[in-house]
Amino acid sequence: MERKQIKTLDSLWALTVKEKAGYRCEYCNKTGRMEAAHVVGRRHRATRWGWDLDIGYDLCGHCLCHTCHQEYDEHGPLEPKIIEFTIGRHRKERIQAKAVQRVTKGQVFEDIEELLKKERAVNDDSPFAND
Repeated sequence: MERKQIKTLDSLWALTVKEKAGYRCEYCNKTGRMEAAHVVGRRHRATRWGWDLDIGYDLCGHCLCHTCHQEYDEHGPLEPKIIEFTIGRHRKERIQAKAVQRVTKGQVFEDIEELLKKERAVNDDSPFAND
C-alpha cells in the first residue's frame, strides 16, 4: 500500500472514530478538539483501521481528549480506568490478540476504505455526521 493511501485511511479512520463518539471524550465527556486513539498501537496493521468481525465492524479505537489520550498512551494511573470505561477488558484483549497476527502484504486500500465509509454511513443520523 502506498504512503498516500495509508494517510487517507488514517484520516478516514480518525474521522469515523470521532464521529461515532459525537466528538466527545469517551472517558471524561469533554467536548472540543478530540483525538482518535488506537486501542493498540497503529504499527499493528491487522487492527490499524479496525477489524471486520462476523458481528459487525470494530474500529479498534476510541475518542479521547488530549489529556486522556496522553494518560492512555503513556500508561498513566488512569489507563486502567480508561480501558475499563471506554473499551472493556475483554474487547481490549480480543483486539490485542488480533493485532499481533501477521498481516499479509495484500491489504487492499479500496476494501478498507469501503468498510470505513460503510461504518461512517451508520452514523449519518448523528448531528455531527457532516462536520
